[in-house]
Amino acid sequence: MRIFLCFFAVILLYAAPCPGQDLEIESVMPAYSVAYAAITDVAGVWDMITASPLCQSLLSDKIAAELPGVDLSKLAGIFDRRMAFLLVNMGIGIGQPALIADVGDLEGAAEVVKEIERTLGGSALYEVQSPAGTYKTISFASLTHKGKKLTMRYAFLDNLFVLALKQDVFEAILDVYLGADLSLIYDPGYNNARAKVSADGEVFVYVNTELLWLLSRPARDSELVMLLQILGLHEVKSVAWTTGLLDSTREQEMYMYAEDSSSLMILPTTQNEPLLSPHLIPALDTDIFFATHLDDPTATWEKFQDAVSGVMGEEHHVGMQSAISDFERETALNIKDDILSSLTGEIGFAMPTAELANFLWDRDHLMENGLMIFCGVSDRERCAMSIERILSAKKVLVQQMEYSGVTIYHILALSNPIGYMFAGDLLVFGGVHALERIIDEEPPLVVSEKFAWISSQLPQHPGLMYYLNLSEVGKLLLTASQKSQSEDDAIHLQMLGSIGGILIRDEKGIKARSTGTPSRSWLETIGDLAKLFIRTSF
Repeated sequence: MRIFLCFFAVILLYAAPCPGQDLEIESVMPAYSVAYAAITDVAGVWDMITASPLCQSLLSDKIAAELPGVDLSKLAGIFDRRMAFLLVNMGIGIGQPALIADVGDLEGAAEVVKEIERTLGGSALYEVQSPAGTYKTISFASLTHKGKKLTMRYAFLDNLFVLALKQDVFEAILDVYLGADLSLIYDPGYNNARAKVSADGEVFVYVNTELLWLLSRPARDSELVMLLQILGLHEVKSVAWTTGLLDSTREQEMYMYAEDSSSLMILPTTQNEPLLSPHLIPALDTDIFFATHLDDPTATWEKFQDAVSGVMGEEHHVGMQSAISDFERETALNIKDDILSSLTGEIGFAMPTAELANFLWDRDHLMENGLMIFCGVSDRERCAMSIERILSAKKVLVQQMEYSGVTIYHILALSNPIGYMFAGDLLVFGGVHALERIIDEEPPLVVSEKFAWISSQLPQHPGLMYYLNLSEVGKLLLTASQKSQSEDDAIHLQMLGSIGGILIRDEKGIKARSTGTPSRSWLETIGDLAKLFIRTSF
């Protein structure tokens, strides 16, 4: 990454105004590009980064060492329009890097060009050759880092500046510009994914996952690869992601394009009715929430078994089938007809950050501080019978207790006061005190101020939803480090606010979108969390 800092210093070295229509960055990216990340409003992003004392302290020494005497703020103002880091498939690894920037009108850049030429030309670190050669009809320059013996080639293609570390990558981009090769804008995977996300964010990332899958050559028998295949995620052709770094609502969008979304298993579908759980789970102490609605549980089970049989080896598949048969014989239950047929497909969990602390550092006390795991129920009697048979087969004792006229099933085999109950059309497992709060009809999550704000900004009736109270997570980090909370900490923690998001499937893929309470931008949030992490780590 440090070598790409040189981009800021050379972007105008070879500048010469050229007539012609402004080009989009993507128009010169080869169609076989693996991925790229683009940033707009570079000056605004740079100003916010450098405004942070933490970022200044982290960057200043590196910049001074790599680019002595270079004023990056001047350059950031010149290429304010857009810049992108690119990986191109050249048959080596997962791709070779390049950088493309839209510098727009170059007329006002002459003075800065001369200044940078003088600065780098007089530096002991670099050697500049301008021009360094010609590729077909295009003259280019080069910048060599003497210590690393690394030469970068660069040129201007109308309004675009192109820089690459490898000559073959550089020539591949120039071939696209000259019309000798196709650009990324002709790739259906790119166009289908790009069209599904907003064009307003300062950051846009595209990944050709189909090509990346081939180039990475993962071990086909590894557990991770097998899981991706079972879930159908290896069928994803491309991914597009965008976010607003400067916007106070912290908007993000992502789309996974798969041509046919039916290949994506165990992922939510668009529901005609909203998720039930936010209307029943108490808002108090719910700092982390996740809920999703899968396909019909019985159909998902059949699809899962088919996927497993096609991915796992015969030995693993036979072993899994044997375990299923043993379970069904032991409990006198049929997983599909008795258990799954009694469920709606909604599943999820909710918990305070105190429970997260238990998960991270003290798992002997899980579920003591309010963790609730829930699922939707379509047939309460059949579901209750299934649970009773499972617990009986495992010789787990259960005691019924009444609270305000509602039955709580207290699991006695566990040291912690944990049980389960039916709340409307939800089956909820959790600490007994947490279950009692549901019965007391405490205000549900859906009416809490932060959760309600986030929900109002997102599409309704999602197949998946999550919510995270960043302020409480920040407090957890401070508590865990045994650091005292200063007045400045309290202000920054409060301003972290909350974030949440949804996920919906359409015919060709999966769309995800998230937002946050209006307080801090993503850049400010990242800075606050980094500062907090550093403070709690040392």
